[in-house]
Amino acid sequence: MSFWSFVGLVAVAFMLALRLLAVIVRTMAASGGRRRPATAAPHVRQTDFRDRASPEPPESEWLRPEPLVKVIRAAAARAEFAEDVAHGAAARDDARSKHEERSEDYRNRWNTRPEPVRVEERATVVLRKQIPPRDEPPRSWIGGLPMMPEDIAWPRWVNDDKGGDEEEPCHFICQIALADCHPDLWGGLGPREGWVLLFANSNDCEGHYKFIYTRELGSERMPPADIGPIHDGTYTGQTTWVARESVYPRFPVDLVSMPNRTYERDGVIHASPENLDRLLYEGQTVGDNGPYRGLKQPFTWGCVALAARAAIAAMDDTRAQANSDRYRANMREKLLAPGGFEGIIPDKQADVDRVMAANGMDAILAADPATLDETGRKRLAYLETQREALAATKTLLERYPDPEALLAFLEKEGEETWRAETRSMLVVLAEYAEETGRDHPLGEAEWQTVCEQLAGHDKTIWTMGWAHSSPRGLPVTVVQRKLSIIERLDHHMTSACADEAKRCYLDERLRGLIPADALPGLEAHLRSLDSNRPCRMGGYSDGVQHDVAPHPQGKLLLLQMACDYNLEMIWGDCGAIYAFISPSDLAAGNFDRADVHLECH
Repeated sequence: MSFWSFVGLVAVAFMLALRLLAVIVRTMAASGGRRRPATAAPHVRQTDFRDRASPEPPESEWLRPEPLVKVIRAAAARAEFAEDVAHGAAARDDARSKHEERSEDYRNRWNTRPEPVRVEERATVVLRKQIPPRDEPPRSWIGGLPMMPEDIAWPRWVNDDKGGDEEEPCHFICQIALADCHPDLWGGLGPREGWVLLFANSNDCEGHYKFIYTRELGSERMPPADIGPIHDGTYTGQTTWVARESVYPRFPVDLVSMPNRTYERDGVIHASPENLDRLLYEGQTVGDNGPYRGLKQPFTWGCVALAARAAIAAMDDTRAQANSDRYRANMREKLLAPGGFEGIIPDKQADVDRVMAANGMDAILAADPATLDETGRKRLAYLETQREALAATKTLLERYPDPEALLAFLEKEGEETWRAETRSMLVVLAEYAEETGRDHPLGEAEWQTVCEQLAGHDKTIWTMGWAHSSPRGLPVTVVQRKLSIIERLDHHMTSACADEAKRCYLDERLRGLIPADALPGLEAHLRSLDSNRPCRMGGYSDGVQHDVAPHPQGKLLLLQMACDYNLEMIWGDCGAIYAFISPSDLAAGNFDRADVHLECH
């Protein structure tokens, strides 16, 4: 070995020793001397939830004394270093100047290379919604407004889907009190004071996410005036009126500690025990996941306002109108095609014949109506409906005996005038409901009076449609269609009532507005988890598209945001947001260096 080779190896060994010492110092600093900021809200006792689906580990296993963080220098890293040294020696033989240049480059690369630290995690923390919310200032919450100092700028992003370069404000997702996290979370790494906040765009397939760490709890911050809706109909959200909302519903959460384990079911490794929601809310009823559908009738004028605005938005939907125009053009083409008009009556007759043949109608018609069972009465009523449709169609075609005359009548008969009048009535109804007050109670009798007034606007028109039985291969016919403003409202009323019920539930002053018989079902529904996937920090992640990796982690799960229908947080197609961070960045509190991505179906 030459003198210069020996000097190089000694220098590298010294540098490695310094790096190892730095890691140890950082680890000790991260795990000790933690204190809660003076401005923090009163501390909530750490909830330590032990999994009851499998035997609880002994205390010695849960809190082992040995260090959690182990520095592992992989064989690949050693091989790379050896390759660098050999390459440097070869370069020196060619030219000393080139050798010095390359050696400096290799030293810089090694000094900036992140430490390959892996962490054995024993704890994970689940964000459990408070049901019902406690009457106290929440320390951690999902949705609502952030509480951060004024000197911290609201994160912004560029929506590439819009093809522009102007920045838009991100949407606030959650704020977590790190002081309430279990000491073993992330292997003991990271601060245990202050708050970490997540902001995200909701309407970009690529996703843009921003973590902010603050030691001080600021006042509530309203979003910038130019913030967009939380839902654009593509990547998140579920309801029509959500397009008008810029803030997610606020829900306080408790940080519930669990052992970080894997669970095998049907040969598949999972990160959560089966029926996790029932374990989190032990002794309480848990409903089915998915959108809440327990209320059918409005209980406040706010329900009416939301449903009316949703119906208006549906009528104004240009995409739906374009589809309707294409449908009518297709039907017009089929009606004018050879055999199209001539096949209307035969197709109607075929419908009657099909009902007669398929349901044994001869015996039903011959029987005394008083002796028919419920099935027989339904079949008889359906047959009468088909016969009445046939008779009405014959009368119509006698008045309009050719396709051109029929089309002219249908164009005049069209629903455009009714749609315009209906939209105006819906606007008046929505404005009246909003003026009355979103939180003003609405009794059953009062709502029935409104429905009777709206029913006077119902109308029955003739329009083109598909024929069920068309042996000619031209499935076009004419049908009578009832236009009802009540039906349009009912199409959105269930979702509107659910939205208002959840809003009232989160406000103790309004909770009494919810019908008493609906409250238990609402609470049970709020406790449910979609796909048994919680919002969690640390430990193994519940992957939508990735498998559980049950071994020491080189990147730690900073945060997992699962779908929650009740918070309008629907990520892509029922997916989840995953934020991973390196142990070194976590130990240094560099939350803005987290690697965040969306997984969905």
